[in-house]
Amino acid sequence: MELTFNYFDSIDSTNDELKRRLVSGVSEGTVISAGTQTKGRGRSGRAWSSPSGSSVATSIILRPRINDEVISCITLVAALAVCKGIEELYPVQTAIKWPNDVLIDRKKLSGILTERIIREDEDPAIIVGIGINVHQREFPEDIADRATSIDLALERVSDGAVSIRAGRQAVCESVWHSFAGYYDEFCADWDMSALKCEYESRLTHLHETVRVGDSDSVSGECVGIDKKGALLLKMSDGKTESFRAGEVTLRGMDGYV
Repeated sequence: MELTFNYFDSIDSTNDELKRRLVSGVSEGTVISAGTQTKGRGRSGRAWSSPSGSSVATSIILRPRINDEVISCITLVAALAVCKGIEELYPVQTAIKWPNDVLIDRKKLSGILTERIIREDEDPAIIVGIGINVHQREFPEDIADRATSIDLALERVSDGAVSIRAGRQAVCESVWHSFAGYYDEFCADWDMSALKCEYESRLTHLHETVRVGDSDSVSGECVGIDKKGALLLKMSDGKTESFRAGEVTLRGMDGYV
């Protein structure tokens, strides 16, 4: 997949900018990135903070002819790309909280929002938006205990001295070039078959007891994902059950992780 990069100092939402460009026939692989977003969003309509000059806010347009069942897998592909793209620039170790939160030291570094856009007389389009905390040192009170940034992670591995500072543009481009490679592998089968082992190797809860659901939560041992990206839990009766992204929320037994 060929990538085309577009940069803005400030924008309402990189996802929304790609939606506007759909009218003029924007090509697959077009990337919109911004120094700050004024109306950034995460999953379930939550706001995503993008402080000016401190984070990566970026989105890509895809035009695969696939069904809804496969779309959730693209979010997992993007999570892998964030991990690889960051690790190619920095001496840090990333992990994934299924399906799409990228963590360092079990704290959230990045979030991903995937949207399917259907317009009359057009093939469906998919927009993948990624937010990455790069230079932040402070976070809103409601997430301060479970959020981190690349700079904070580097200080942990270098005893407080941050000497490696790849620019935010470099982070953005590294992530999307990684995504392009993973996406090509994904498109071979339109499932996670080729990427399943690598994704599972990054799962922060692999072989841990976790809870899924909200008020009616169930618990079991996380044993990986299936080729459609569903979470697999081994239940107390020994049976394995699958849970699809978007239908349930994953939690550690003591909270977020």
